[in-house]
Amino acid sequence: MERKYFMKRKRFLAVGIIALLLCNLLAACAKQEPSLEEWEKAEIKRIKSYVGSGMYYDAQGRSFQLIDEGLFEKPLVVHYWATRSPISVKGLDAFQEAYEKYGDEVQFLMINAFDGVSDTMEDAEELIREKGYTFPVYYDRAQNLGKLMRVEQFPYTLFIGKKHRLEHVRNTQLTAEEISQLIEEIR
Repeated sequence: MERKYFMKRKRFLAVGIIALLLCNLLAACAKQEPSLEEWEKAEIKRIKSYVGSGMYYDAQGRSFQLIDEGLFEKPLVVHYWATRSPISVKGLDAFQEAYEKYGDEVQFLMINAFDGVSDTMEDAEELIREKGYTFPVYYDRAQNLGKLMRVEQFPYTLFIGKKHRLEHVRNTQLTAEEISQLIEEIR
């Protein structure tokens, strides 16, 4: 009798464990990451109203906003990067290549989002000088990317068409080919 009781208990326990594992598997499947297109659509919706709000500066301290009319004579590539982010620094070569190829047709705004602690404006200037980059560099002195748009991961790139329409957003390192493809879509 006692043996039957333990056998039933073992079966019940085994069935319970299997059921729990199946539930976890189903939950994991349901939590799949969104596709790039789904993420991008949601991200554009989330940041659209903030994109033009921030104030950015050139090396001489002159300010501008992304909504300034003069910027939209051409499509825009707005690339946020930081020297404290090795992946965003590594990706700058691809943007230099794209700038050399499309710089006459597309406005490039390479915005350094220094935090003043882990990295500084001087760190960015030194890197640009050392690497010999020729693309235009601007600075997010007020930390608009983090405060207004709540973005904390670098790199972060916006592709804006001629009609002020935010077409694409990426939050990963891009290759020169990927940048070219996205630029072709906003030209």
